[in-house]
Amino acid sequence: MEELSILSEALKYLKPEIAISVALLVVVLFDLIFHNNKKILPYISMAGLVIAGYFVINQFALKGFAFPVTGQNYGMVTADAYGAFFKLIVLISSAFIIFFSMSSNEIKESFDRLGEYYTLIF
Repeated sequence: MEELSILSEALKYLKPEIAISVALLVVVLFDLIFHNNKKILPYISMAGLVIAGYFVINQFALKGFAFPVTGQNYGMVTADAYGAFFKLIVLISSAFIIFFSMSSNEIKESFDRLGEYYTLIF
């Protein structure tokens, strides 16, 4: 039972990364399933970034370690305001890239590789 509480505590610090991973999987699956309709891929990507951004903004109030070493003052992942600030910069930059890509003619011409493009942004 103690392992379950450690895992739930650690997942609290990893919510942005989990949101990005889920959004990445949704983009890849949508690209594989719907071959001919890829116009919604940038919107799915933006939604994933917004959800991850929400979790990052909530992470500004946190300070701690995910998967801490017992009896020590460190862990595998550190969550603090400094790291959250740079995560937010990366998310905002990615959102700008997706936003400007939506109006790019070069991206629209490579219709068959749109899924790969948005996957690589993640």
